[in-house]
Amino acid sequence: MKSDRARHPSTHGSQRLDRGELAGPGTFSVVIATRNRPGQLADCLRSIARQDYPGEAIEVVVIDDGGEEPLDDVVDAFRDVLDIRLLRQLHHGPAAARNRGARLARGEFLAFTDDDCRPRPDWLSRIMPALRQYGRAMAGGRTVNALHSNAFSSTSQMIVDRAYAYHNHRSTRFVASNNMVLPASAFHAVAGFDTSFRPASEDRDLCARWVHAGFEICFVHDAVVEHAHDLSLAGFVRQHFRYGRGARLYMEAMRRRGAISKSGWIREHLRFLCTFAAPLRRLRAVRQSTTVCVLAVWQLANLAGFIYQASLSVLGTVENRRPRPSTSTEGAE
Repeated sequence: MKSDRARHPSTHGSQRLDRGELAGPGTFSVVIATRNRPGQLADCLRSIARQDYPGEAIEVVVIDDGGEEPLDDVVDAFRDVLDIRLLRQLHHGPAAARNRGARLARGEFLAFTDDDCRPRPDWLSRIMPALRQYGRAMAGGRTVNALHSNAFSSTSQMIVDRAYAYHNHRSTRFVASNNMVLPASAFHAVAGFDTSFRPASEDRDLCARWVHAGFEICFVHDAVVEHAHDLSLAGFVRQHFRYGRGARLYMEAMRRRGAISKSGWIREHLRFLCTFAAPLRRLRAVRQSTTVCVLAVWQLANLAGFIYQASLSVLGTVENRRPRPSTSTEGAE
């Protein structure tokens, strides 16, 4: 069990931990990409400090993805209770940030979560048995909404829940990057996250390539991360516009691999939308009406992002096909 000092991190009057080199089996590197959310990051780090897994077997790597707000004070407040490093990079998106953190991580396993998430104290100890049982497998658990009174956050979580239920109904083929743990060696073997998925869907792409490479994904129901993304209407629209862009990139990647056709993608999406009927029926009338309206906004924002990304892809194709002026001086008089 963690000490009281670990439960209430402070840099005042406490002895700095000397963990030495993180090495050996059963060690975790928790990788957190963050940008301009110091308050949420502090809550996330507080949750990591409360893990009931042995503290000497955990390191934390925080990557500041080009944020304007300095994070030194936030991270320094946890140096007495966490083996923690802060890295900075230009704003290249979460995929690039996670890859950078993974390259410098020292643990046997990489544990990815987001700065607005709060893993429960038994997160890592719950997920470790699955990692040992299945060998070189990726493991993920449940993500639950921590902001029940926020209709946008609740609906966004409903969308994630339906995605898990739909894509994993036969076998687990997808876990989100805010609750994803996997062997570092296998992560590097599949080349990590694809940084071309800068808007979103880098986790969907990683899971698809992971399965294609012959690795397993397992779902650990009791490994829970609480998601505290306080969404407004504008924030909800921005988020799902990005997800629409990511969906288009993912569809293009799957078509290049011969995994799905455009018509097959449309059929899959329509079947996915049909899965919302049952959870909607379980809601009370007022909440049901609100949720239906928010879901309509989701689809409009998602479609707009999908079309926007498609237009960028078309423009990029046209640009690549356009003849370039020759720079050769051969034959010049």
